[in-house]
Amino acid sequence: MNSMGTILPPATPSFNPTPGVQMNEPLAETIKREFRKICESRDEVFYLDVQTNRLIESVAEFVQSKKPFLIIYGQMGLGKSNVLQAMRNALKIRGAYTIPDIYGADELRRFGENKNKPCTRNGRTWDGSDWLFGVESLEYIAIDDLGAEIPKTWRDKSGSSGENVPDWGGQQGPLTRILESRFNHDKRMIITTNEEPAFFARFYSERVAERITQDRVAKIVLNGYSFRDPRYTGKERMKRKNLFP
Repeated sequence: MNSMGTILPPATPSFNPTPGVQMNEPLAETIKREFRKICESRDEVFYLDVQTNRLIESVAEFVQSKKPFLIIYGQMGLGKSNVLQAMRNALKIRGAYTIPDIYGADELRRFGENKNKPCTRNGRTWDGSDWLFGVESLEYIAIDDLGAEIPKTWRDKSGSSGENVPDWGGQQGPLTRILESRFNHDKRMIITTNEEPAFFARFYSERVAERITQDRVAKIVLNGYSFRDPRYTGKERMKRKNLFP
C-alpha cells in the first residue's frame, strides 16, 4: 500500500524494448521521459513535482499489477491527461504490454448520441449501436475526464438522484453502460476524473458508485492547485519542486 492508492504487487513482465530503451529501465522512468516530451511539445507549465512523480510511479505499478481498474481523482490542471498519454506512449515503446485505447468521456457521449451513424476511431469502424459493444468489449481502455460529458444544464437540476439522471429515452446512458459492462466483466480500465465519488451515483448508477469503492479498484487522489492556476506561485511552487534533471 502507498499513499496514492492500494495496488497489488507488480507482475514480472517479459520486456521486449525497442532500440534505445534500456531493458532494465523501470517502466516509470520511460513514462517520465514521455511525460516530459509531452509537456515540452505543448509548451505547458507542468513540472515533475513530488505528487506527479508519485502519480507516474503508481500508474506504472498498476500497469504491472493484476488489478483490473484504476481511477485517478483530481481537479483539472494536475497532469492527469498528460500522464495518461505518456503511459500509452511508454507502453508502445516498451512493446511488452497491452496498450489501452484512450477515449475522452465527451467523445463517448457523442458516439452514443449518434449511435445510428457509422463511427470510426483508432482504425475501427462500428455501424449503428455496434460502436457501444465495440468499446465495451475492447481488452483495455482508458476513459479520460469522466464527468466532463455531463452538460451544465443536467448538473444544475435539483431534486432526487433519479431526477438528476440524464434522459436517454428510458435507456442506460452510453457511459453508464460501458462502465457497468466493464466492471461486471473485469475488463481492464483506467479512468481520470475531476469529480467526487458521490457524482457517480448521481449521474451514472448506484451500481457504478458501488463498484468504484471495491478493493479491486486502485485509486489515486491528487491535491493542490492546478498548474495553470495563478495562485501557483511562490511558496506553492517551492512545495512542488521540479524533479526534472
